[in-house]
Amino acid sequence: MYDADVEQIKELMSFYKFTTKQTAQLKGHLESLESKDGDNFSIRELKKSIVASKEREKRIITQVHQMIQSNTSYKKAYENITSIVGVGQIGGITLLHLFIKYPEANQRQITSLAGLNPGYKQSGSSLQTLYKISKSGSVFYRGALFMGVMTAIRYDANFKAFYARLKANGKHTTQAQIAVMRKMILVARSLYKNDQQYIKNYKKIMRYKLWTDLV
Repeated sequence: MYDADVEQIKELMSFYKFTTKQTAQLKGHLESLESKDGDNFSIRELKKSIVASKEREKRIITQVHQMIQSNTSYKKAYENITSIVGVGQIGGITLLHLFIKYPEANQRQITSLAGLNPGYKQSGSSLQTLYKISKSGSVFYRGALFMGVMTAIRYDANFKAFYARLKANGKHTTQAQIAVMRKMILVARSLYKNDQQYIKNYKKIMRYKLWTDLV
């Protein structure tokens, strides 16, 4: 069914993704010029463009947030998602966007859309490399959640214990962080679908397999 609010949020987030990509390109070009003492006029104009682009990012997010706050169901869903330690405004909006854009996606599909599904390369019939994330999905979702993962690992008992277990099992730091991000998305999706808020003893009360299975 067509939902005008859903479509507008999708369009705004697509615009936000485009703007952040543009900001990154401008920064890259600026760094390149500064590293070789490039033209001063170009450097000044690039700096102005970066400031303007970042301001546009803020305005887009403000607009999306206002839309969410004016829609009762989206507001509640957003509050449930951001009840997870480490998921702030950008992360909450990004995850809400992911869930409303793909309402019928299952766990595997959701992690795939975020580019966090594990994959591996094979040579011949027997030689295989180590599993890595496929990165086939949108880097936008991963980028929006990275700092949230760092916060969750530090301040939330569930994510902290999950991360420690992965490290104890020999996972590289980056692999463990990606696994935590994948877990965070699945927990957020569960809260979204079940209209529940995250609590620190979530593991004991809800008894979800999310906290016993490695994803």
